[in-house]
Amino acid sequence: MPRSNRLRPPPRRRGFHPRHGLAPRGAAVKLIHTADWHLGAKLCDRDRLPEQARFLEWFAGLLREERPDLLVVAGDVFDTHQPSPAAQKLYYDLLAAIVRDRLCRCVAILGGNHDSAQLLAVPERLLSPLGIRIVARRAEAPADEAILVPSADGGPGLALAAVPFLSKADLANSAPPEEGEGAGPERPDRADRAARLRSGFAAHYRAVAAAARAAAPGAPLVVAGHGVLEGCLARDIRPGRLRPVGGVDAYPAETLPPADYVAFGHLHLPQSVGGNPCVRYSGAPLPMSFFEAGTPKSVVRAEFGAPGEPPRIEEVPVPAFRRLAALKGTPEELRAAVEGLVAERAECWVSLAATEGAADGDMASFWADLDRAASGSGVELLVREEPPPPEAAAGTGRAALAAASTADGLRAASPLEVGLMRLREAAASPAEFEIYAAMLREAVEAAEAGAAPGEGAAP
Repeated sequence: MPRSNRLRPPPRRRGFHPRHGLAPRGAAVKLIHTADWHLGAKLCDRDRLPEQARFLEWFAGLLREERPDLLVVAGDVFDTHQPSPAAQKLYYDLLAAIVRDRLCRCVAILGGNHDSAQLLAVPERLLSPLGIRIVARRAEAPADEAILVPSADGGPGLALAAVPFLSKADLANSAPPEEGEGAGPERPDRADRAARLRSGFAAHYRAVAAAARAAAPGAPLVVAGHGVLEGCLARDIRPGRLRPVGGVDAYPAETLPPADYVAFGHLHLPQSVGGNPCVRYSGAPLPMSFFEAGTPKSVVRAEFGAPGEPPRIEEVPVPAFRRLAALKGTPEELRAAVEGLVAERAECWVSLAATEGAADGDMASFWADLDRAASGSGVELLVREEPPPPEAAAGTGRAALAAASTADGLRAASPLEVGLMRLREAAASPAEFEIYAAMLREAVEAAEAGAAPGEGAAP
């Protein structure tokens, strides 16, 4: 990505920082980039907090070793708008360790579409003097999303444009008034609405980046955000299942302002965008669904050296604290695979998809045999998917909806029940149904509680 014009940074001097002690002469400025922790998430009703606690313990050790100048958490700290007290405790325990042990100079936490902006922002005034900045929602003034990260010698180390998840209303409000309104003042057509949202996306990021450059002239610019950029792989969920924001599936990365590094969150697969190593998704540190089984997980380390040099970027692998296995094959192949996992003494959650029926036609006995084989081990069989019989109608969900629509069935059904019936028709597998059913339940619960559920794609 092209580098913006900038003043030469002030010469480094050997000095003492009140929180971090003596700084080595000419030390590089270091950044750690992570996102999508989804604290409190469940998988098939199994609690993920023990794994997440182990990850955060490992992550605190990484910070202790690296001592970065800046930690960016690019959104989706929590999995729901109403995280449990146990999930919140994990989060605040990490922040307490960062402050107590002086693990990094500055922390920037962005609100994601899964986060409650109100909940995330509550402690901001308390944490800001401690070097922890929370940008939970779009600010009216772009400067409120701009953060100066000091270097070890007290000068400007990094200029950070920290942009949280932008809803449809945020994007529309950020667009210049003269753009994207070609179909009339009352109801512009879909293309014009999409153009307005794209315009708002570009305008808001430009404004925050300009404010960050003004706050730290000459320092490398880091742009952080939460959303979907074009040219990305969304392998963590099925193709075509990303829910758009206001009808826009993704935003062009080239409309982002020129920056030295772009740190994004939202997609769970670690990746660079469009082949540019300086524009990256860190990915989720834990696999959040069986679609992510076997995907390596990481956080990103970026080091900024002399002016004009690109940052040195490294993906730091995250250990697998619990293995997920998505197995597909004949009953005989599935049996052999499960017995192999048990023999390995693996701590593993498993999704099973049979490509054909059991030899004797008794799949219930087959699943019971596998349960007995895994009993007492660390292997848990969470999902079982059988091949549909040839005579099974593909429109089971539609048939249920049709039946419900008669005899006033739809009027008697709750919104959740209607949604679940539709999901049963659309889902390609029981595993996919469980994933989207959990998302639907969260949205319905948030609506019934009067909260605004996160808008946009929810990997």
